[in-house]
Amino acid sequence: MSILLKRVKIVDPSSPFNGEIKDVLINGDQITRIEDNIDESAKQVVQENGLCISPGWVELHSDFCDPGYEHKETIESGTKAAVFGGFTTVVLTPQTQPVLQSKDGIEYIYRKADEQSIHLLPLGATTKNLEGKELSELYDMHQSGAVGFYNGKNSIENPNVQKLALLYTRTFNAPVFTFPNQKNLSENGQMNEGETSTYLGLKGLPSLSEEITIQRDIYLCEYCESAIHFTSISSA
Repeated sequence: MSILLKRVKIVDPSSPFNGEIKDVLINGDQITRIEDNIDESAKQVVQENGLCISPGWVELHSDFCDPGYEHKETIESGTKAAVFGGFTTVVLTPQTQPVLQSKDGIEYIYRKADEQSIHLLPLGATTKNLEGKELSELYDMHQSGAVGFYNGKNSIENPNVQKLALLYTRTFNAPVFTFPNQKNLSENGQMNEGETSTYLGLKGLPSLSEEITIQRDIYLCEYCESAIHFTSISSA
């Protein structure tokens, strides 16, 4: 099937056409021509004002809820939503039931991913059952294809456990993801802390609950000579 995209803006820093408005001809699964004007018949011609074309987008933090919570989402429905949003690679969190904390769990995701039209990459649980107490089988999961490790929205409160995770994963160069939240400061919070939360009588989530965790983990990274990925930051 041939598709002709008329007057589209190319958004791709690796392309010599980045930022330019061109006609793009696609035959099958290959881009075959990029020119100022392509006057060629195609089965489908797409021409809309303000249209852009780019490489597929990557989502680093998605819950597809499979296994265990398929009433909320499935790998199939999550994939369809990703495709319609322009995402061709999605990183899946381990917040499932059972938790993705073993090689079997990681291999299950890849078996399901083989049936999909995009790349699905699983994160393994940093600690067993996401409890923040004992490290999971990190190396075995890495060997099975886990692209990193994450404790979900259960921030690891024990700094020694976080330190061990950073030191251990450094040996095989796997990133640690973390959701920065000091639970003792944010417990039962309903919205960002401030004048509005006070006016509405709702318990606030202070920025301090994020910032104190981020500062701690930056110090741990310096100590371990490692790296960390902070996800879902909301404060300045």
